[in-house]
Amino acid sequence: MFGSNKKVLLTTEQQSKDAGRMLETVSPLVNTLYSHQALFVINKGLNHVTVIFFYLLGLASFAFAMIMNTVFPFHILGEIISKRVYEAAMTSKGEIETFNIAVKALVIIIGLLFIFIGILISKAGKHKTMLQQTGKALKSVEEYFLKIKEAETVSIEQINEEGQ
Repeated sequence: MFGSNKKVLLTTEQQSKDAGRMLETVSPLVNTLYSHQALFVINKGLNHVTVIFFYLLGLASFAFAMIMNTVFPFHILGEIISKRVYEAAMTSKGEIETFNIAVKALVIIIGLLFIFIGILISKAGKHKTMLQQTGKALKSVEEYFLKIKEAETVSIEQINEEGQ
């Protein structure tokens, strides 16, 4: 199969050896991937909840940036911008407005970071799903090679019984 000559038909002995080598390679990997099925399902559900949570945090940050001047302690920033007393104390009104925009920009950046973290968690969940599907495919390959190995064992036993 893998190390055999393509011009010569495979013998049962060659197939058995190739199947044995493949089983030695695939079996530990399949056991590792396939044994944690319940944890995978739980982890997948928690990933979905976490992704939704981070998306909601990001959207809440955007909403907070819009209503920031009405929420305690940030309402002071809105008062500073609108009252003339503070304007006289400061060097210019432009500095106060720039500070207000900077605070809102920081809140929006924090919201973008929450959404970015949600995207990363979603991608990690997709990779875990792909890895689990690969484990299922490898399990079917392992079962196929076990059937070849069993067929070889049965045919060798039949040959030995006929020879005696």
